[in-house]
Amino acid sequence: MNREDFIKKIEKERTAYTKSHREYSEQKEVCDSLECDSKAVKRLDKENKKLEKVRSQYENDKKQYSRAIFEFLSVEKPNLVIRASGETVSWEERFGSEYDSLTIDQIRALIPLVEGGGGRYRVVFE
Repeated sequence: MNREDFIKKIEKERTAYTKSHREYSEQKEVCDSLECDSKAVKRLDKENKKLEKVRSQYENDKKQYSRAIFEFLSVEKPNLVIRASGETVSWEERFGSEYDSLTIDQIRALIPLVEGGGGRYRVVFE
């Protein structure tokens, strides 16, 4: 897969991730705002079921987005700067070459590499 195709794939996955993240946040607000009177209990149950469905979609989209980021960056192999220390490390040293071998913390660190927002690392292409 060439660089342009990777970028298209990442954009597609980012769009799905962003949409499901927004839906999940909105549904969570609905559930959190319901008060517990007799009518609300039934509605809360219904809204919580909907929340679980939306959360599941969000988690799936987040996984697909992080996988697309990994696939792109594992080909590019950029250097990473550890924000806390300023130390530069290689892609291989921090993430290796197999997505399925990543820890939860490594997977969580992938989206901020593209989205920013103060993740653990900053990407440096040479």
